[in-house]
Amino acid sequence: MREDFHDGKETHDVACMVIIRLAALLERPEFEPRMEAVTQQERLAIRTTRNIAARTGYRSMNDDLFWLAVTQRAPAILDRPRGR
Repeated sequence: MREDFHDGKETHDVACMVIIRLAALLERPEFEPRMEAVTQQERLAIRTTRNIAARTGYRSMNDDLFWLAVTQRAPAILDRPRGR
């Protein structure tokens, strides 16, 4: 639940890893043909979120926006290449 989603919680750490891995997939050339459904703006947003999570630390993370990204936006993006 959202109220339990903040720095220091396991769910927050797992969500950070999901975003980091998603960004890495978007950068792999073998996945490029399947990533046509992901807009350039979405790719930039994922990379930016990854950079915040991986490099600047969680203190810079807006937990409300991060929650929205990992519970709504990322799943919707991932569904598109699979044709759902």
